[in-house]
Formats: sequence, structure tokens, C-alpha cells
Amino acid sequence: MSAESPYLLADDFADPHAQNYLRVIVDPGEQAQIDVVAVHGLNPGDTRSHALATWTKNEKLWLKDFLPREVPTARIMIFAYNANVAFESSTAGVLEQADNLLNRLRHKRRRAKLDNRPIIFVAHSLGGIMVKRALIKARQDDLYASIQRATYGLVFFGTPHRGGEHVPLGKLAARIVRAVYRNPNNSFLEALEKDSIFADSIAQDFCNVAESFKVVSFYENRPTGPLGLIVDKKSAVLGLGSNREIRIALDLDHRNICKFGSEYDDDYEMVRDNIVEMIEEAIENAPAREGLGISDASPPISPPTTAASCPDLMQTITYSGQPALLPPPVRLDSYQDSIKSEPTAEVASLVDSVNQSTMSLALSDPDSSEIVNEKRRSASTVQTEYTVDLQQQRSGKRQVQSPSIFSSMSMNISDSDGSTLRTAAAEGKVGQVRLMLDQGAAIDNSGVWDGYTALAEAALHGQESVVQLLLERGANPAFHCISMTKKYGSKENTPLSLAAAKGHISTMKLLLGGHEYATSHLNGAFAAAKYRNRMDAMRLLKEYGGGLS
Repeated sequence: MSAESPYLLADDFADPHAQNYLRVIVDPGEQAQIDVVAVHGLNPGDTRSHALATWTKNEKLWLKDFLPREVPTARIMIFAYNANVAFESSTAGVLEQADNLLNRLRHKRRRAKLDNRPIIFVAHSLGGIMVKRALIKARQDDLYASIQRATYGLVFFGTPHRGGEHVPLGKLAARIVRAVYRNPNNSFLEALEKDSIFADSIAQDFCNVAESFKVVSFYENRPTGPLGLIVDKKSAVLGLGSNREIRIALDLDHRNICKFGSEYDDDYEMVRDNIVEMIEEAIENAPAREGLGISDASPPISPPTTAASCPDLMQTITYSGQPALLPPPVRLDSYQDSIKSEPTAEVASLVDSVNQSTMSLALSDPDSSEIVNEKRRSASTVQTEYTVDLQQQRSGKRQVQSPSIFSSMSMNISDSDGSTLRTAAAEGKVGQVRLMLDQGAAIDNSGVWDGYTALAEAALHGQESVVQLLLERGANPAFHCISMTKKYGSKENTPLSLAAAKGHISTMKLLLGGHEYATSHLNGAFAAAKYRNRMDAMRLLKEYGGGLS
């Protein structure tokens, strides 16, 4: 950036070297609804402007010059740190700067008295390692627990999460150094290759944390000179399920993957649309998350005693739901609270009357009663703790039941707004959906929170078995999904539109095969697919007459 850059302060010129700060570059004031924090990677020139230059092209800092036009209520911050020192000293330096990031962000939010405001982290290259270490630390340290709870999404640009093709992560980090440094220090490279901060096992550590967030991973599709692709797709994606992680290739190299000089740049439009969607979802879901106790008033999250199972992160990882995306609009109290006294006669009678085979199907997931409050802990840990607690509460009184039985029953009884049915549908819990419908749950109950029905949620997340069941039970496949209107610009959005926008082709075929959609609905779905560049979905809809006008 030039010396005349409006983003540099007078104090920046006092020291020509990299500085340490968390600076607000866009401040909507009292209108702010979300915090966006950008973290850069290595700083080859050790310059004061690198934290800004990382996101700048043609003197345009897109985080400041372009993005606020789409999301005017986002407070946007840049984190600057001496990346060279941090990564040269490897583990110790990275952990120190991760603490630095957490401490500065905590104070920024504490002064504003807005600990519950959602957070989205945006990171380039090794800056993503910094963010991941910070979130692992936030999960384990009560001082920063509010940051971990408030974090809604992560946007990675060319961050190496694991080794590439036949290349360990440490060697890949060294490759990044060679790409940005002209004459890298050999001892620095050796330290990167050997240090535990870049061990592939870090992905397993982050696995326990990642299930709480929505992730967008951008990876490079253009070689960096003779070095080729620095961080290939295999390394640049976390390997989460498609409902947790969006993976997008950009026609840029590693150095320029997050630099955009025009808001009409095709790659920027792709980046903008995905970030804006994440921000809108985070803002929309914030009241529900706060009401669910995902706030500073919630009990601190302890480090899990049993690691989540992630034997191969390149395979789809199935988590027990996604509270960050689809939290019910009412608080679900913890299971421990629900069993401190004997169940009412009504509940006990209901449990005894339920066919056991159906019950086993509905309650196959041990944490079904903890869709939100225990989502950040491993399912095995939650199940063990609840079983022990249940035994202590009812020792000598009656046979121990599955901890989910009474909880599921109590949730169903109080599910007046349909939130539990919708959440079960979104998570693909066919047995629980079937049981609730058998007990009289209203199949098209959309509540008052977001206008989605259970079928809409199942279609959005590609839960084909649930979609099939709901269609067989008479769910309305043409139900108007209210909150989709602002996202895709059509007033004719249905569950078909949701499936089309996500590219769930098999789900779309189920919906199209079970209902004769009006042309307006087909066109609405086509618009949603076109907005998200889902070519297969667009072709399918054209076969049924959508988009032809």
C-alpha cells in the first residue's frame, strides 16, 4: 500500500516493522450486529502494512471498501501481529499470538458490553492456524469461553489444515514460506517441518471445536509460479460434511487468493455471496442462540474428556446436528435438570405405552435431548455423563432407562411451535421424526421464528429419508419459506428452492416426483439454484419446465 493509504494511522509510520493490534476498520456504531475479524498469514517483508495489504489490491481493501455495502451492520476488524516471529518460534510463538488475539478481542467486546454478538473469523494461509489455535484455547479457558460460544463461522483462504498429496503439513508450511520469502532461513524451514504446531494431529484437536461452526474454505486453483499449487484442495478443506463446510475453488494463486481490486470481480462475487450469507444467518439466528443460553451466562464449556472421532478428516464427518445454523427458537433445558425429580405420571405412562421398537429407532442418537446445549462436547462423553447421573438420581427406584427417552418425551409434549420436529428433520433423525408424527406433531408447523417447516429443514440439509417420510405423511411440498425471500429474491420459495440452492439433486427428485409444482415455484427454485451457481439443479428444473421463461 502507498504511504497515502487512508487505512494507516500516523503512529504506523513511527515503526517501519510489523505491529501488533486489533483495529476496527468499519464501525457501524450502535447499528452493529456482528463482529468480523480478519487475520493475515506470513509477513515476508516484515512491514507495518501487511495486515491491511493482505486484503488489498489496486488500493482497494475489500473488507472496508466493498463488503460493508452488503452488510452495513458488520463491525469489521483487522488483527495485526508479527507473523514472522510467531511462526519462526513455532509453537510457542503461535500460542502467544493466539492468546494475544483472544485478549484483544475480549476487551474490544467487553467494553461494548456485547459478549453475545456473533463473530466470524476470516483468515489467510497460516493465519487460519492462528485462528484455530485461538478457538481451541477459547474452548479450554473460561476467560475466553464467550468468544468460543459467540463464534458462528470461519472463512479460510488457502489455509493448510493437513498435508497435501504425499506432503506432511510441516513440509507444506515450509512450502508456503518458500512461496512468500525470497531467501528463507533454513533453520526456520526445518523448525516448521518438525514442530508439533504443524503436526497433522492438530486437525483432530480442532475437530472437537469445528462442529460448532459453519465453515467456508476457499482454495487456490492457479499455481504460484514454478512452485505450483502451494495449498491444494486436499489440504485446504477441513473435510466436514456439506452441511457444515462449503468448499470453493478460486482462480487465484496462494498470494492473491484474498485480494480483490473490484467488486465486480467474479472471484470476489463468489467470496462476497458466501460471506454475506454466513453473516445474514448469524445475525438472524443470534436472538435464538442467546435465548438458548449460548451466551456469557451459560456454564463454561469444559475440555472434552473424549475426543470426537475423526479417523480421516477427508471423509464426511457426521456430527450430531448444527446448532449454529438451526437453533430452535426456544430454550431446551439440560437433561440433568429434567431428571432431578421423578417423571410425572403422564410422562411415565406415555413412555410405557410407546412401542419399544419404534422408540429404539427414534432415540438412536444418545444426545437427542441436547441438540443445542451440549453440541460442543463429544457424544460419547455426553452419553456417559448422563447415564451416570441418571443412575445416581434413580438408584434403587426403577430400572434405568435410556437418558433420551424421558427427555425426548418432554420435548415433544412442549413442542408447540414445532421447533423440535424441525431440528430432528434437519439432523436426519428419521426415527424421532416418525415418533413425533405418530404422537400428533403438526407436520407443517413452521413456528414464528423463520417460516420453515420440517420438510423445508430436511430439504435444506439433503436429508432424503426424512423428506421421503414427510412426503408420505402428507407434508406440504409447496409451503412458502419466509426467510428464503431475502436470500434469493423470490417470493415463490418452497422446500424445492432450499434443496436447489444447496444442490441436493436426489432430494429435489423426491420433491418433484411427489408433487406437481406450479411454474412460479419451479422458477423460484431455478432462481435459487442460479444464485448459488448450482448447474445440475438448474438442468433438472429445466426438465420440469423451470427457468424456461
